[in-house]
Amino acid sequence: MTEVIQCLLQSIAPLHLGTDEVYEPLSFVIQPEVQELVGFEPGDFLGRLPATEREQFLRFCREGTVSSLFKIYRFMHKHRQNTQGRRVSVCPGLVEHYQQVLNLTETDFARELRQFTIYRTAWQSGDQRPYIPGSAVKGALRTAYLNKLQTQQKIKRWKDKCRQLEERLLEGSFATDPFRLVKVSDFRPVGEVKTRVVYAVNQKKEGGSGRGPYQILEVVEPGTWFLGTLTMISLSEAERRLAEINQPLNFEVLWQSARFFYRQEKRREDQELYGLGLPQTALSLPEEVALLRLGRHSGAESVTINGLRQIKIRTAGGRSEIKDHATTLWLASDYHQPEKCHQGNLRPFGWVTLSKLTPNLARRVKEKEEAWQKVGAMLKSKPITKAVEEPKPRLPEPPAEETWPAAQLKWDPGRGEITALWQGRKAFAKGRQLVPEVLHKKLFKDRKTVTARVVVDPGNFQILKIYAE
Repeated sequence: MTEVIQCLLQSIAPLHLGTDEVYEPLSFVIQPEVQELVGFEPGDFLGRLPATEREQFLRFCREGTVSSLFKIYRFMHKHRQNTQGRRVSVCPGLVEHYQQVLNLTETDFARELRQFTIYRTAWQSGDQRPYIPGSAVKGALRTAYLNKLQTQQKIKRWKDKCRQLEERLLEGSFATDPFRLVKVSDFRPVGEVKTRVVYAVNQKKEGGSGRGPYQILEVVEPGTWFLGTLTMISLSEAERRLAEINQPLNFEVLWQSARFFYRQEKRREDQELYGLGLPQTALSLPEEVALLRLGRHSGAESVTINGLRQIKIRTAGGRSEIKDHATTLWLASDYHQPEKCHQGNLRPFGWVTLSKLTPNLARRVKEKEEAWQKVGAMLKSKPITKAVEEPKPRLPEPPAEETWPAAQLKWDPGRGEITALWQGRKAFAKGRQLVPEVLHKKLFKDRKTVTARVVVDPGNFQILKIYAE
């Protein structure tokens, strides 16, 4: 008999589920007065400008140079009161950072802009609220269960591939993996979801800054609720023998595995935070609540198997060594400068709780969601008045070619297609032949987003040329 369990997930630490999507540099402004980022559609921003400023903005866009990008950036900040869109709280360090970027010279601006990349957490396209992918939750449950098996089998050494280790612990192959019978839905938001843009900074466990450069991430704040389901597919004895699944799973086994493994990891991390003089989150969870760790910067120990860890540690001179533990922690911070760490409100990433949805919790879920929907309906009912009520001018015919400075390039190996994103617009090209060789490793091998100057046909949004910046 198939069992479907409704579950409630609650964040208790900053949480970032990355999708490689970013806030495009020309699709947001930061309003220092209220410490908020406003993400907006460029076309909407254009429509709110007075005619003279609108023509000036279009002239900057048509130039298509790094110099014009600098002018556009400062222009948008000057006219930031004409922006309307999704508002996200930002840490005070980012406000300072943003103002410093605006005051740079044109030469320094292009270099600094590449480091001023703000990564979005996973979100729903309909209402823009973040959600938790089911694959993240299933992966966390799987890690806990594999650690449970390791405590029983006590494998002492393993140098082969991780997949082979999992098959050894599960006593089977991919075809007989018991997690084939576990289905985890995406966890959808309940009520208001507060996010914040913070820095991720690398700190040595023995004290001092780590080697990793800072990152800028949008995180889901603690106290947020998400609702999803775990489905356990049961097989009869005959079906199980036919499928050759030797270790069928049930809800309680997964639950107890998660409770034991992640509480153990939480205690280890709390000791490390204590050694750094940082506060720890005290938890007193009832038996029916499990602890999980999700998302970016969850810590190497929380995604590996105890006793068999092989964590690559980068050392001085570009060398590396293998250890059974990480030597640094990634922490959410209000500032990226090492000298301001004591002001950074440093916190670990990724901790959440998971519990069955009881009747009492179901009632509270319904109340929270209805309250949020009511507020959303009120906002939609209000008429939106533009800053300038005048006829929109006829835009000039698009040029035969258009240059997108600092476009974000992504590679889709499945489709064999390159996508360029700039100012909320996309252009495409098949194959790799247009990409300069200097970008090949990062784009094709590492599957990272790269920045480049792109020439586009605005009529059909085809990429014509790509230049490495």
